[in-house]
Amino acid sequence: MARRGKKTAAQKRAEQATRRRRESLLNQAEKADDSGEEKAPPLRPVLLNGRKGPGQPRNVRKGRKGSISKTDPSWAWRTVFTWVVFASLGMWLYSLEMKDLHDTVISVADKLPLSVKNWLESFHAPAPKDQENQDESISIPHDWHLGPDLTKKLYSLDEIKYKQDGPLLLVLIGHVFDVTGADYYQPGSGYHAFIGQDASRSYVTGNFTAEGVTDDVEGLQATDYIGLESWLKFYLEHGSYKFVGYLDGKYFDSNGHETAAMKKFRSLLSWAKEEIEKEGDLLQLFPSCNVDWKAETGSTLWCSAKSGGVDRDWVGFPRKFFEKPDKSPRCACVHPNYLADPRVKEYLSCPSTSLSCKLLETDK
Repeated sequence: MARRGKKTAAQKRAEQATRRRRESLLNQAEKADDSGEEKAPPLRPVLLNGRKGPGQPRNVRKGRKGSISKTDPSWAWRTVFTWVVFASLGMWLYSLEMKDLHDTVISVADKLPLSVKNWLESFHAPAPKDQENQDESISIPHDWHLGPDLTKKLYSLDEIKYKQDGPLLLVLIGHVFDVTGADYYQPGSGYHAFIGQDASRSYVTGNFTAEGVTDDVEGLQATDYIGLESWLKFYLEHGSYKFVGYLDGKYFDSNGHETAAMKKFRSLLSWAKEEIEKEGDLLQLFPSCNVDWKAETGSTLWCSAKSGGVDRDWVGFPRKFFEKPDKSPRCACVHPNYLADPRVKEYLSCPSTSLSCKLLETDK
């Protein structure tokens, strides 16, 4: 056995063979330069005694595979993919947290008084004009049966009063509507008496005197309450009239919540519907008349194919209709087939075949 540190004969022979091969390749390269032939390929690094020779990659280690270099394209793609995964997970968790926060804010906001909500909304930037038009074109009429819309404005009595060059505001069962632009409600017209006050009772009685113009609707007949509901739906669903808020008064309090009077109206309306069903739907058989009132001429009654909120294929004649003997009559549009009904009486000032007439004091 050879002593440690000395080369064996086999190792010496291998080194000599390597040197001879290297010299042979160098000679071939010199000859190629002189003759113009293609050069021999460059020498590959050779491991001597298992050690790293010249040109050996630095990441090569004995018994270990090479690690991934940052210059490797796969390293960049793996980094990007990792960031995308973690970013998506973070956004998803954030959205869940924000949804819970949004629900909490909404629940707290619902309990705020209407005046506070209006004050907070005053800080919002107005929407672009085209966006406002788009919102109005797809707006859904408010269903008053669901209760008050607390996003609407709360008006005082002074705010709804008629003012020159101001909006025309009318009130029906505490609901405020802007009817600006409609000829029917201009000063001097028949319906101007409805502007600037809650004259709910006059909508079904046709009484526009100082005593008759009131927001008190108790003691009416069943069909009158149905008529009030029809008027309310008419304004809420009208394309030109705008439902703008509530009146702080008889039917809604200073926070925009329903009062006892509003709850009483709801109960009276439920009672009226039950009565109508019991009596064979009198409102369909004897729909209410249209009523117009002017200070100079008084009240005018007339019938049409849609009067009383009942869409039909006949018009009818204006008559006094006594639903009950102990109740005051109302004006009804009576079909020719029902003119002989004992509950129907003619107005003294109306020709029997006329579709409209002006009431005299003797008819009231």
